[in-house]
Amino acid sequence: MPLSEGIPCDEFSSLCAGTIAKETSAPVLCIKVDRVGRAQNLKYAPSPYAGHQDVFVQQAHGGSDPAALRALANLLDLGKSQFPHLIVEASCRTAVEALIEIVRRSWSVYPILRQNGESLFELNLLAREARAQGCGSVPLKPLVFLIRPKMLTA
Repeated sequence: MPLSEGIPCDEFSSLCAGTIAKETSAPVLCIKVDRVGRAQNLKYAPSPYAGHQDVFVQQAHGGSDPAALRALANLLDLGKSQFPHLIVEASCRTAVEALIEIVRRSWSVYPILRQNGESLFELNLLAREARAQGCGSVPLKPLVFLIRPKMLTA
């Protein structure tokens, strides 16, 4: 599902994490989930986020195989136990099963959508699948990424 395709999610999560850390004086863990590459090649230890004090980043594999889903679930549970604030940034290549695992272990989810009907359709599909998987009580609170209109010239 390309919910976040073409949106600068890295900038958004970095800004959110930095703001949360500054306003709460508490550490924040950013988990970046992507389906690219093999799970064993990813770095599984949090490292400091460049330019942000008290913000740490960790990579996770967003595949659909059972081992990747277990590893993601364990990482989310461990992150919640060690950090008061957790931001999960899932790329557009993340498997639906991994997205559902993220929703299942979240208090609330803020998907970032493009400004079009396709994004709303994909969000609807994700919400239906989340409800079907027993995650209907987790609120999905979409954020719409507004694209500055191109200047029209005569």
